[in-house]
Amino acid sequence: MEVTSDFKELTMQYEQQGLLSHITRKVSADSEMMAVMKKTKGQIPLLFHQVDGYPCKVVTGLGGSRKLLAQSMGITEDKLRKHLAAAIAHPIPVTHVAEGKCQQEVHMAPFSLEDYFPVLRHYEKDNGKFIISGMMVAKSIDGSKYYTSIRRMWYKGKNQMTVLITSREMQEQFAYYEARKEPMEIAVMFGLVPAVVLGSQISTHLYNADKLEVSGALLSKSLETVKCKTIDLEVLSDAQVVLEGKVYPWKKEKEGPFGEMAYYYGEVKELPLCEFSCITMQKNPLWHTFFPSGCEEKLPMAISREVNLFNTIQMTVPGVKNVHLTMGGAGRYHAVVQIKKEQEGDGKQAALSAFASDKDLKYVTVVDEDVDIFDAEEVEWAITTRTQAASDIFIIPAALGSPLEASHHLKNTTDKMGIDATKPIGDKRFERTHVIGEEKIDLKEYIEERRDSRWHLEL
Repeated sequence: MEVTSDFKELTMQYEQQGLLSHITRKVSADSEMMAVMKKTKGQIPLLFHQVDGYPCKVVTGLGGSRKLLAQSMGITEDKLRKHLAAAIAHPIPVTHVAEGKCQQEVHMAPFSLEDYFPVLRHYEKDNGKFIISGMMVAKSIDGSKYYTSIRRMWYKGKNQMTVLITSREMQEQFAYYEARKEPMEIAVMFGLVPAVVLGSQISTHLYNADKLEVSGALLSKSLETVKCKTIDLEVLSDAQVVLEGKVYPWKKEKEGPFGEMAYYYGEVKELPLCEFSCITMQKNPLWHTFFPSGCEEKLPMAISREVNLFNTIQMTVPGVKNVHLTMGGAGRYHAVVQIKKEQEGDGKQAALSAFASDKDLKYVTVVDEDVDIFDAEEVEWAITTRTQAASDIFIIPAALGSPLEASHHLKNTTDKMGIDATKPIGDKRFERTHVIGEEKIDLKEYIEERRDSRWHLEL
């Protein structure tokens, strides 16, 4: 697969390789579409040809698995964490261009967003329609740095939405504009390849990195940016759709409830109002959406956290081999850590280092090199055959946790549990059984489908 920064081109490549599933029947935006996406858990690339009441086609799931995400960047899935770490260390600056594909069509306010794109109701008790796949672009207060991040936006009607701001830098920025009673310019990009979504999830305050430059390094090319039509910002030329507008931090609207990442409804919040002045887009754009809490949303968050998690553990346990933030743990609450155990105590130390690395972690399971950390059955096997609860499991009560995790609100703190599922050093009783040659077997070479009448089972 050729590496591309264009969402439409990537979709066509998926089609050519037989990876894209087509939904040709007309589906409802209010219920049916989300129901289909939930059945796939956001793991399968889908193209919706007809969304009732809306003019454009909708794509989802292009980065819905580690394999797909890696493939879109021209690497194998075992290289994901290292590839992102290298991109953070060696970013590629963007290239500014005079014209971009994202501005082939320009529509100025007044307009209604729903005249152009599906604005979806995701969960039964959501307080309305939301857009959750847009990447917001904003400048730092001094204009020297760009911030990009995926933002949830509640649709108030016509050209108005609220925007959820959670990152430290953006909260500080919003507070600055709110105090001065000044609007803040933003652009929101849609239809971006998985590498750009992955790059947007790294922590700016940890790495002091430009996320678009990191995304370029993930694709091994300089990404092109073009100046917006109505505001002083640059956006990706390859974006399918761009919304240009201003946020008014002192104007607040009540948003919520909304189905959060761990399949619980979030609280009602007062969020700042945004008004869009312009829509730019490619001709016949593909609209991109996520399934909330699906793999396409959670995977980039998980992989970006895995980079920091690995680096932190390595400082105290040099034998750490790999880390995995599980999808069952919403990509942030449960880490599985693989180590080469060099001394007794390494397992617990690795778990403690993991908790120190990320406040959101609630459970850490540490296993040996012979356990596949991406296979839940293997991890469970290690826990059930290599641990004794009294000596190998420890609990840290009432620690700092994530407010997004529902049980956190029982005490406004989080109890954390570490599981040392490593085997005792040198104890032969824990050696795994092994079949000679099992690593070399490809079942396709041994099991064949026979569809003609010459092949049948005689009983």
